[in-house]
Amino acid sequence: MVVLADSIFQGTVLGPTLWNVFFHDVASAASIEGGTEAMFADDLNVWNKFPLDASKDEVQEKMERTRAETHRWGKRNRATFDASKEHIVTIHPVEGQGESFKLLGCTIDVKLVMQEAVDQIVAVAKPKVKALLRTRGIYDHRQMFIQYKTHIWGFTEYQNGTIMHASDAVLEKLERLQSHYVKELHITEESAFLYFNFAPPCLRRDVGILGFLHKRTLGEAHAAIEALLPFDTPHAPWHNKPLNTRMFECTRRPNLFNRSIFGMAHVYNRLPQEIVDITCVSKFQTVLTTFAKLLCQQNRLNWKRCLHSSGELLLALRAVNFQDAFFPFPN
Repeated sequence: MVVLADSIFQGTVLGPTLWNVFFHDVASAASIEGGTEAMFADDLNVWNKFPLDASKDEVQEKMERTRAETHRWGKRNRATFDASKEHIVTIHPVEGQGESFKLLGCTIDVKLVMQEAVDQIVAVAKPKVKALLRTRGIYDHRQMFIQYKTHIWGFTEYQNGTIMHASDAVLEKLERLQSHYVKELHITEESAFLYFNFAPPCLRRDVGILGFLHKRTLGEAHAAIEALLPFDTPHAPWHNKPLNTRMFECTRRPNLFNRSIFGMAHVYNRLPQEIVDITCVSKFQTVLTTFAKLLCQQNRLNWKRCLHSSGELLLALRAVNFQDAFFPFPN
């Protein structure tokens, strides 16, 4: 029997620091087969890239060796890994294999369809929406939208970064959930957006991701994000702070690439110089939202998706002067 004479209780100030010191060198074992480790507290992830012609057996064997070496580290350091939380998966749109797994609370399937994640969100949010609609006789429109923003948006949007690359057909379930709520209040989506700042999910998702990219431009993002999206050489007539995504250009799966954060970087690179120069992320997102409101006010068909792709953005810029977005929108 081993007696632990020197220990601290969980939740103390020194706990996280001492754990990080103890756990840090697991990276050496995890990367011995060429993998790249990512650690958050006691959570360890190891990923590796393989050529397209690599066999499934080759991928599985190499990752099994990585797991075995990590377990050997645990045995030497008296640390045990929870077998129920261990997964070896191959992530690929066609050749993906393995069970869906959770990463920081987000469900990810190995073929990146994200159907399971969206279904889980809708399954929890739908009863909440029904419960809110039962109170429509008590609250006015403004209060009903505030209730939705408070109780629904926080839950349905916290996974936006992981579901953004899902197809429109998969994400349509989230669109229908909110549009049903608006319809039940006997108001149009345009009026809800213009007068109550109640934007549709697709627009809010695009504004949120662009705001995340703007944080990277301002130097407020994690160092890993800065390494993932370095600055590119400016190309006229775009702004002078473009993000470089050429190293990740995908010719085999262009649709998946365009729906990813790299595709949104293309949208960011097409924004006017004035908005990229904004030094506050919240104001940056406010200007983007106001731009969409101007399109909505003019009954432009693409107002919901004006920031969804570089092509949609260029069409919107031809229709509306972006400078107008710097002025408050009249209610």
